[in-house]
Amino acid sequence: MTIFGIDVHPIFQAGLDIEQVAKEGFSWVAVKASQGTSTRWAAGANAWVERAENAGMVGFCYHYLEAGNVDAQAQAAKTAAAGRPVMVDVEKGSGTVQDDLRPFLGACAAIGQPVCLIYLPQWYWSQVGSPWLGGLPPLVASHYGSATGYASSIYTSVPSSWWASYGGGTVAVLQFTDKASVAGLKVDANAYRGTIDEFRAQLFGSNIPAPAPIVELPTLHEGDVSELVYLLAVFMNRTFSSYSHIDTGPGPTCRLGPQTRAALEEFQRRVGISTAAPFACGPKTWNQLQRFGFRP
Repeated sequence: MTIFGIDVHPIFQAGLDIEQVAKEGFSWVAVKASQGTSTRWAAGANAWVERAENAGMVGFCYHYLEAGNVDAQAQAAKTAAAGRPVMVDVEKGSGTVQDDLRPFLGACAAIGQPVCLIYLPQWYWSQVGSPWLGGLPPLVASHYGSATGYASSIYTSVPSSWWASYGGGTVAVLQFTDKASVAGLKVDANAYRGTIDEFRAQLFGSNIPAPAPIVELPTLHEGDVSELVYLLAVFMNRTFSSYSHIDTGPGPTCRLGPQTRAALEEFQRRVGISTAAPFACGPKTWNQLQRFGFRP
């Protein structure tokens, strides 16, 4: 059995409909959360990861390794991943396996940050001297053809040689295109030979993250003004940018006006909550919003 997943960037693929990704049959979503010592993508990445998990997929973050400063990078990856294992992206600007990747992995181990996969394409591995990769976490290899379309269709033309291991490492995942049509966007698609439960165990072992607890919040109505409304509006714009376009103002408070109501009613329709009058953002809506990553 072969299952498919995608890796995405919360800015470059802004507005991606995570739930539609699940409906199209994908099994996982990997989202960039950090690079070097920067964690500026972490909030958006973890919101997508939680949405992926709530849609029945596997979600996890990845860290783009830069040369040097590995202790600070390990801490950045741990902060950004919010307790989940990370995939490490090793390519242009990442330094060498001996001087940067292995020390980074050691720094992660020292602070208790699991690393589940290493994206180390063969072209970069060759560029840095074809070093020995034995003892490292499983690899994500990459080979692209010219085909476009649905991932499952593109994969039918992938030769078995693309799965070949190199450097003594084990290839667990194959990124076989950067042009897959997914939820209306062109994204990187990956394959794994196994079931989703086997893939989940590959990443998390027995440490599968528990969903965050649901917090009870007050019911909101149109016209309410509060800090909670502001935080909600900011979250809606960031997480559901395809249909949420709320003028939040400078904060720290905001009024629940027509723009916020329209975005909330669209969200309610999409998750199966009645939008019949009177309008309110009540317990059912808060429950679903928190499952998508909202935290006051």
